[in-house]
Amino acid sequence: MMHRLAASVILLISLALVPEAARAQADQPITVDATSHGIHIALLIPRQTYPKDALVRFTVTLENVSQRNRYIQDWPPDWGGRFSPHILMRTGAGKLIYEEQLSTFLAPTPGSYTDNYVLQPGHSITRHVRFVLQAEQVQAVARIADGHTSFRARPGTPMPTRSQFARHLWRIATPFIALTLTHEPAPTITVSRSGMRMHATVHPAWPVSGDPLYMESTRCWTGKSMIWVEQQLLWTVAPNAQFSSSIHRHCPSPQPWRAVAGWPNHRVAFLDYPDTAPNT
Repeated sequence: MMHRLAASVILLISLALVPEAARAQADQPITVDATSHGIHIALLIPRQTYPKDALVRFTVTLENVSQRNRYIQDWPPDWGGRFSPHILMRTGAGKLIYEEQLSTFLAPTPGSYTDNYVLQPGHSITRHVRFVLQAEQVQAVARIADGHTSFRARPGTPMPTRSQFARHLWRIATPFIALTLTHEPAPTITVSRSGMRMHATVHPAWPVSGDPLYMESTRCWTGKSMIWVEQQLLWTVAPNAQFSSSIHRHCPSPQPWRAVAGWPNHRVAFLDYPDTAPNT
């Protein structure tokens, strides 16, 4: 009986020690990839465990393994740069969330499609996509065509012939990969106004080093179909954890200010200030 109890104690101690070592060993970079329509797409994820709603940066590479040019369609907004592939997230219940759906919250002015990026045979393009990780399953997605899908005429650049425009547009994607999401308290944001500027300070809920990153958008409907916007839609460093935005002096409608801010690999905070009008 004593031997059996001692063995049980040793087993419990071992089980208590193993998971931490296993996590450290398992929390390594992951790559998931696929090849479709002459394009090899690969998604590199730095580790397997993140807090939910963490500000993360994944790497996506597209390589043309065919013998013909492939055309990457621009897909604004491009958090990772123009012609950036995008990240699709999926919850355990099956809900799909694109990383650029953060635009729905920020409500910026819409982007526009530009010329295609021509990916020649044997060439590749790599993008680092920074986004808020809102669900536990992720995949990389890109839109690829066999010709031009859009073209912006300008001096010195000839218009493509009809045969150079796309006949096929494909959606290519890696398989979904499951990550482990943990709980972490969110930072807090305090807001103040000075004249015609709004100021925000981000306060971490845990020890951090360096400055946070942020995106923000302030908008005012000045007419039935006219909007005034000040926005910062690339992830930007907030020195000393502070950032600001100007506001419209005579906005006839509510003038909301929305922002997302946080430190890399940590949970972000969402700022939703309903009306920045000077008389509020």
